[in-house]
Amino acid sequence: ENEKFIFCYNLWSNNKEFNLIIENICQKYNVKNVVFAKKEDTIEDWLYNIKNAEFVITDSFHGSVFSIIYNVPFISVVKNYPGFSRFKTLLTLFPEIKNNIIFDMIDFNYTDFNIDWSSVNKKIVEEKIRCTNWLKNTIESPKVTYLSEEQKMYDAILNKAEEDNNKLEKEIEKLKNENRILSYTIKIPSLKRKKFFLLAQNIITLGLSRKKNKEKLNRINYILNEYDNYIKNKI
Repeated sequence: ENEKFIFCYNLWSNNKEFNLIIENICQKYNVKNVVFAKKEDTIEDWLYNIKNAEFVITDSFHGSVFSIIYNVPFISVVKNYPGFSRFKTLLTLFPEIKNNIIFDMIDFNYTDFNIDWSSVNKKIVEEKIRCTNWLKNTIESPKVTYLSEEQKMYDAILNKAEEDNNKLEKEIEKLKNENRILSYTIKIPSLKRKKFFLLAQNIITLGLSRKKNKEKLNRINYILNEYDNYIKNKI
């Protein structure tokens, strides 16, 4: 049970390349037992194998990260696999692992996989503090509501409809007072009312905005109906 082993977690790499690395690492570390990750492994199994391995060989970002967390020597064969850019970010944060990330097998050598863990662990502590402070500040900061572009568009349509509604209502009142409805029958309904109907139809499809502005929508529909009735009665 306490026998030394090398843990292999291979997602994307060529098996021939992986086998070559395994062979060389086994010789270098004088380890005969090789444990391969299996689909049926639990998360606990996977973490146990990384934490207790003599060496980890992987092409996985998370396999690399947990090797760093547990201070286990490792090699990551990266190339252009999914998550490629994350490895570059990892190298930026931990330049100490530059010899442990392999982007091309041509550059691979078996001489130096040692990592300055004291330097790495210091940075891990610093990052934990930075992330904790960020989370704390984010949670405690006043909540800010950001409107999506779609919501902004809907609000603009609603405001425009309300503005046009007010103008139309004033014109109707003016016509009533001056008793000149017949002379304006052709001028008002044809263009303004068509435009107004389009705005109303857009607003009716707004979903959440419709509920939020129910009174405004009811007022718009009321004015349209009143205008229709007024025209019918006068013509």
